[in-house]
Amino acid sequence: MKSIKGNLIVKNKLFKNAYLHDKKIYNSIFINCVFRNITFSAEFSKVKFKNCKFQSCIFEFDSEWRKIRFIECSFTKNLFFPKTFKHIYFKSNIFYKNLTSGNILENNKFVYKVKGIKDISQITWGDHY
Repeated sequence: MKSIKGNLIVKNKLFKNAYLHDKKIYNSIFINCVFRNITFSAEFSKVKFKNCKFQSCIFEFDSEWRKIRFIECSFTKNLFFPKTFKHIYFKSNIFYKNLTSGNILENNKFVYKVKGIKDISQITWGDHY
């Protein structure tokens, strides 16, 4: 049975070296958190990440993310996005090199406002493997 957590407000936490799976997280906010070497294989719904750092993270292809907001976050070192992202909003985020994706531009409607990148085509998207 899935562990279900809702209505969380998490501030200034470091999450590292973990495999998040078999969980459902909804209606939650993560502020000023760092996610380092995390594999996300969970279901997230109506979750907001503000000023968070994602370093060496993988969002697995079978994870489900719906109605997620990434506000002023940074993404570094081989971040993989799944095709199951739906209704994801990015605003004022920083994307660094070695960022890859599972065709997120083809299957989803995203709003991109990325610092330092005028055109989304400037990001190199690749395959998961």
